Amino acid sequence: MGRDRPAESGPAVQRPTGHSGPLYSIAVRRDGRMAATSSYDDIIRLWDITDPARPRLVDTLTGHEGNVKPVAFSPDGRTLASGSDDRTVRIWDVTDPRHTVPVTVLEGHRHFVDALAFSPDGRTLLSRSDDRTEAVGHQRPSPAPAPG
Repeated sequence: MGRDRPAESGPAVQRPTGHSGPLYSIAVRRDGRMAATSSYDDIIRLWDITDPARPRLVDTLTGHEGNVKPVAFSPDGRTLASGSDDRTVRIWDVTDPRHTVPVTVLEGHRHFVDALAFSPDGRTLLSRSDDRTEAVGHQRPSPAPAPG
């Protein structure tokens, strides 16, 4: 009694990812309903994971010209950032995940982008590169006030 026991778990279930290269990163949106996967096939895939036993592909994002490494959702879940061996960070509007819109391409790193993180308020995106730059801050403007 009073002893901690490891949780019972079954064997890991393997599901195809649709990627033609090795998977590099997975990000899950805060609400737990959407995931993004990145791969060495230069592609990002968005998944509806409302039913984790049956993830459904909802969009495929292209544009990077090298392995896609980190992916990160903004805290509000409306923006996805992706970093790549092409030395860019791409920002995507995923408000409607079935119709993702590219927003911008951020440049400035001299080497592979290997880490991304949004600030808690979602206004700042930090990226890290193998070029030994600590981080580059990208500011997102505040949303316009609602008409009143």
